[in-house]
Amino acid sequence: LLNFIIDKLPEGILIADANATIIKANQRVCDIFELNIESSLALKGLPLGSFFETISHLWPNIAAEQSKLGDPSLKMQNDIGNIIHLNNGKIITRDYVPLVTNNTFQGHLCVITDSTNTLKAEAEKEQQRRFYEEILNSIPADLVVFSEHHEYLFINPVSVKNPEMREWLINKTDYDYCR
Repeated sequence: LLNFIIDKLPEGILIADANATIIKANQRVCDIFELNIESSLALKGLPLGSFFETISHLWPNIAAEQSKLGDPSLKMQNDIGNIIHLNNGKIITRDYVPLVTNNTFQGHLCVITDSTNTLKAEAEKEQQRRFYEEILNSIPADLVVFSEHHEYLFINPVSVKNPEMREWLINKTDYDYCR
């Protein structure tokens, strides 16, 4: 049942034992790293070092990942939300969790998410926000944008000259300002 669940997850799951030998990887790992193998079962029994060599053309600075395997203090620490830009244009988020039971290191769990679309959309949204903010800041008149709850969402420099006060007012109401 556990293997079935891991295989159905939308994230790449890679599990290795304490000797850094892969004991489970799902098909999503193969898809994310563009591995030309029949199935993820081919990864079972492969040393993590060999796996890293296989994907090294995609993953810049994979040597840093490999060095963690040999460092007892690093491999015992959670490393969540590590964003990695692959050489093929994909952006992945890698979560690493050491598998520890009874204070004994048992292995490695890596959860790999293809975050390309999400992170690119966030970057485009931020770029668009800056573009419109620049336009609104250049208007030579008082300009303020409020939310439906009367919170300040945007204030141009003509309305409030002090940048610290302008920043402080964002997400505040007139009531907050008057207190």
